[in-house]
Amino acid sequence: MSADHLSSAGGLFLKSETVETNRLTGATTTRVFAGTKSQLIARRNMEINFGASVTKLEFSEGAYTLTSSFNFDAGGGQQNAATPPTNAHELEIDVQSVDIFTSEIMRKQLYDSFGSWAGVNGAITFLKGKVDQWDGQDNHAAADITTIEDTFNIYAGAQLALMLNLFRGIAYHQIRNTPQFNPIYRRRITAATCNQVRAAFAGVGEVWTASEISSFEGVPSLWWFQLPDKVWFKYPPTVNSIAGQKTEIVYQYVASAYAWSGNNIAYNAAPLISF
Repeated sequence: MSADHLSSAGGLFLKSETVETNRLTGATTTRVFAGTKSQLIARRNMEINFGASVTKLEFSEGAYTLTSSFNFDAGGGQQNAATPPTNAHELEIDVQSVDIFTSEIMRKQLYDSFGSWAGVNGAITFLKGKVDQWDGQDNHAAADITTIEDTFNIYAGAQLALMLNLFRGIAYHQIRNTPQFNPIYRRRITAATCNQVRAAFAGVGEVWTASEISSFEGVPSLWWFQLPDKVWFKYPPTVNSIAGQKTEIVYQYVASAYAWSGNNIAYNAAPLISF
């Protein structure tokens, strides 16, 4: 039996190796081995460890062959690892229109004025009640403005001025929504093989601090940006195929001014508020 038709005897050997270079997607290498089935199974594991993205063990015409494909130039069989993974760190701002009563800016103003979440709770409840009262009237006259604003006399000084300003904007001017800016941080890891990196689910769905993210994701200290000092919600990772037969793993965190303890869990030291 000739050497290229070995099926149960003889040694493992490399039948062919092809390196193709594409200036758009990069180099690829294809190797074809012949040998016994057990030899080729062992070699398949080696090829995967060397960075092969696809392997095929085939029996045809009385012989076993193994074809392994690499999405890089394997260097005549001497390179035993794929190109190292690359990292990209991104920061963008998502703009949303939110209900005025969930506005982070309005809540901050109320918290700064009343000094506690209990005070904020009472102020929002009072404010919403007065807005509903105003909206429930079919026609409005100047006397109605005086009548309803007189009920705000339970407040005084800066608190009175803040509450009247909020009420007038929401009730009279119908400002019921406001833009809210949410920073989004993403880390993109591009890899040639799953032996280099796999998606991690540590802390998914939990609340992180900016410093915890910087340490965990390796955000460089000398970089184009530093993460804002907010609380951050971690999304599950996504895994996508991209050009050049490579794979991209994306980790994403979305920032918020507050995280409520009623429906959030801290990854470690992130502060959660209780209303």
